Amino acid sequence: MLQVNLYQDEETGRKYYGPILCCDLCKKQITDLNLALYKWQNDERRNPVHGTFCVLHKGKCDEVHNQTYNAERWPWNEATTLLALLINNSQGKSEKSQDLWPHLVEHYCPDEQLEGVQQVAGRILKDPVNRPPSVNDLAV
Repeated sequence: MLQVNLYQDEETGRKYYGPILCCDLCKKQITDLNLALYKWQNDERRNPVHGTFCVLHKGKCDEVHNQTYNAERWPWNEATTLLALLINNSQGKSEKSQDLWPHLVEHYCPDEQLEGVQQVAGRILKDPVNRPPSVNDLAV
């Protein structure tokens, strides 16, 4: 479940709102995306059922969900892929939409991670043939 929380910057005192993910089962905040997943229900023809998206902690919450619902009808994906897939599946054809990834890196990537982003981008640009699978290739 997606929620919005009110935060306050410790240095400036400025208040701002920010989204967080909470587990749809236990309702607790997901503080590490590596320990979460998201699921959706498929019908008997393997088509997604509208309105069945959920986010869960890996482990106990996912196990309870699997025991409660038919796990075979609930494909899942790593929560770490969610933002990238949303961006890639929601980009329009406008010029502004095509600049979305650079905009996100420029405005939202923490400074301490910029060097890593630069290294990955440089490696992909040098050798696009041997690029790892994209998140779209990894979708279930």
